[in-house]
Amino acid sequence: MTTIKRTSSATWNGGIESGSGRINVGRSEVVLPFSLKTRIGADPSTNPEELLGSALAGCYSMSLAGELDSVGTPADLITSTATVYLVGGDGGFSIPTVDLAVTAQVAGITESDFQGVAQKAHEGCPVSRLFNADVRLTANLELR
Repeated sequence: MTTIKRTSSATWNGGIESGSGRINVGRSEVVLPFSLKTRIGADPSTNPEELLGSALAGCYSMSLAGELDSVGTPADLITSTATVYLVGGDGGFSIPTVDLAVTAQVAGITESDFQGVAQKAHEGCPVSRLFNADVRLTANLELR
């Protein structure tokens, strides 16, 4: 069994309303500021939900590329977008749903075969499997 460890970290200063934090992304030098205003408002920067969406979109794109390669129809381009829904309720906030949309430019594959490969990639994507949310996949093929 292969185990690969990846670590990111975050720091937070102050209270929830006036405080802010920084997210350190893995081994990169990327440090992203975040706050309540970037989470629920329109202030620029990011928030944990957007980072979850980025992780899912990136992981799924790689998973789909691998599955397409395995059936002999490598993609020219894969674009994935994940929309994460943060919903407040009586028990607090939760993420009940994620919409995952992908458009792929692939030569030599039928729509039916592409849908099967897209679903297999979704089922095999480690980040997709991490979510207990209803991750709703929409897959679009652009024939070349």
